[in-house]
Amino acid sequence: MCKIYLIIGERMVQETLKTGEGQVTPPSEEKELTIRELFEKAREIRKKAKITKIEIKSPVEVFKEKAIRTDRMVAVISTEYSQEAHQLPQGISYENNEWKVVDSLNALKSIRNPNSWFGRFFKKYDDFPRIGMDVILTVNTRGFTVIEV
Repeated sequence: MCKIYLIIGERMVQETLKTGEGQVTPPSEEKELTIRELFEKAREIRKKAKITKIEIKSPVEVFKEKAIRTDRMVAVISTEYSQEAHQLPQGISYENNEWKVVDSLNALKSIRNPNSWFGRFFKKYDDFPRIGMDVILTVNTRGFTVIEV
């Protein structure tokens, strides 16, 4: 037996293919999922994980020719299950496994910005990312496993 998933319009249909006879059994109603339901199920997936590594790299090292702002460094944060890159806030540096404020005015402006990933992370976890820290992973709308902020 082999399972086949077909996307018909907005519905995902699972069909079972009998390998010996080449006949397809009709899908039952309980196996059908809409794509919207599939994404909702994915959003419900939440998993605890630990941050295993934090590296500071140049945007060119991470994004290659797709790098847009090459003047700001990127923090590559790895967990047990995923890896993601975020632009460092202005006025903040990461050296010897410690976050340091280099320019307090720029750091404050950068962290208070509602688009700042580090600002949202700090609000949720009351700290900046550090190795060994417990975080929650979730699936974003694009299907990638990311740290929930």
